[in-house]
Amino acid sequence: LVARKKDYELATAMYEKIISKKYWKPAPYDRLIRMYSRAKLLEEEIRVLKLSIEHFTKLKEKRYKYIMELAEKYDAYDYINKRNAINHGKIVYYVGWHGDITLYEPFPIIDQWKERLEKKLQQQMTTKE
Repeated sequence: LVARKKDYELATAMYEKIISKKYWKPAPYDRLIRMYSRAKLLEEEIRVLKLSIEHFTKLKEKRYKYIMELAEKYDAYDYINKRNAINHGKIVYYVGWHGDITLYEPFPIIDQWKERLEKKLQQQMTTKE
């Protein structure tokens, strides 16, 4: 039991450090959310949910703006509209010499986090009453 507690503390500290650096993939954020949920640390879970939603919403908007700037620069609006990937929540990437480069990612996990946050906020309100 003591070893598990130390492992948990170490893991949460590592994930907290990763998200403090604004990591660009959602997996560590989701893992930390689940760890706080299992530990029944409602306030921490809500904090990380809010931070995750905000970070990935901004990242999604930034990437959308970037891909539209590329489309304008290279006169590629027809290509983007033909693929219709952005409107259908698909990843847009460029395949080059050094592999795939993700230009836009919709991060569907944002919607899952929003639903979870709503439930957790309701739970928080009922526990305060």
